[in-house]
Amino acid sequence: MQDVTPPADKERSIRNIPVPPGRRHFTPLPEEYTPKAGGSRRRSFWLWAGAIVLACILLGMLASFLLTGATVTVYPREASVTFPATLTAQVEAPVGSLSYQLASAAQSAEATVPSSGTTQVTTSAQGTITIYNNYSTKSQKLITNTRFQAPNGNIYRIHSAITIPGATKGAGGVLTPGSTEAVVYADAPGASYNVGPTRFTIPGFQGTAEYSAFYATTESISGGFSGTEPSVAPSALSSAEGQLEQQLSTALKSTIANQLQDGFLGVGGTFSPVYGNPVITGGSGNQATITIAATGTEAMVRSSDLANAIAKQTVQGYAGEAINFATPSALSLSVATSTPYDPTGSNVTFSISGSSPLVWQFDPYAIQQALAGKDKSTFDSIIATFSPAVTKANASLRPFWISSFPSDPSKIQIVTQLGS
Repeated sequence: MQDVTPPADKERSIRNIPVPPGRRHFTPLPEEYTPKAGGSRRRSFWLWAGAIVLACILLGMLASFLLTGATVTVYPREASVTFPATLTAQVEAPVGSLSYQLASAAQSAEATVPSSGTTQVTTSAQGTITIYNNYSTKSQKLITNTRFQAPNGNIYRIHSAITIPGATKGAGGVLTPGSTEAVVYADAPGASYNVGPTRFTIPGFQGTAEYSAFYATTESISGGFSGTEPSVAPSALSSAEGQLEQQLSTALKSTIANQLQDGFLGVGGTFSPVYGNPVITGGSGNQATITIAATGTEAMVRSSDLANAIAKQTVQGYAGEAINFATPSALSLSVATSTPYDPTGSNVTFSISGSSPLVWQFDPYAIQQALAGKDKSTFDSIIATFSPAVTKANASLRPFWISSFPSDPSKIQIVTQLGS
């Protein structure tokens, strides 16, 4: 029998039994389970710090891979010298002697003059040919009246001696022909000697190995004629010839100056023009056109050969190392007044004006190869192997913390420092 009936909306449970205040107890958690103030913030800090350190390591590795490089500043040996009063070069100089080559150019020009009537004439064809030497690295001299034969048997001749430069030897011993230009004249008059693009042989070499290695080509040879042509007064013809030859001389000199090969110095006073015979053709009305073709040559000396010859005379202990001038363009060569230049000869004596120190030459690629992958501590001993061409060198590596040169030689930049 119950004295009190519990409310209908509550279940009877120990949780619903009230506990008197005096019997309530609180048992604290053990100390090891009590959360420490700020612990979550410290864990977050160390996580971020670790991520930053890892990122720095990864960035450093990336920089080492992408930005690795080196700059090597090289100080080559230099010498300031007094140039000899004169030097002599030869066309076919033996090994160890100073040699020279001929730069050449061809031009044509025309002028219009008054004409009066006609005259019976017979003229020989003429034109410019390019002669090639694919036989040897030595130059080849051709004497006056050397013959050139066209495929149809027609013969053409040069009216002055010329020298064909030697071929240049490239990788694998492959020859690139040396060449020069000259004016040739048909052996007989008439239009049958007028030709278009043609390749010529040199009959004088027939039966020898040189026959197939020396040859000439032309775009055209013209002017061969037999019949009547406009009549031009001798005074008008002479005046036109003089003007055209002066015009051609200026044009040829300019062309040769522009075509001087890199590494060569022209010898002033050696320019030698050869003018063809004037060709007269009819024009409109009482006019005639006079055309003259010409070729010009000038002696040129390789600057490194000249520096070598000077060093032999002026630098004590020089043993034939590769050498050149610091600024070849600062020098000017001219024929010595005491020894006139003979374009048909084999020697040219010249003097030098201007100033430039001699600089020993080194191979930048060889230095790159020698340093690639090496520890920086070996730098000085490696550079010493390039003596006497290199007196000293400095190296800077990127990034700053690496201690070895890149294994890829192309990532090693070589900078030449002169005047130190």
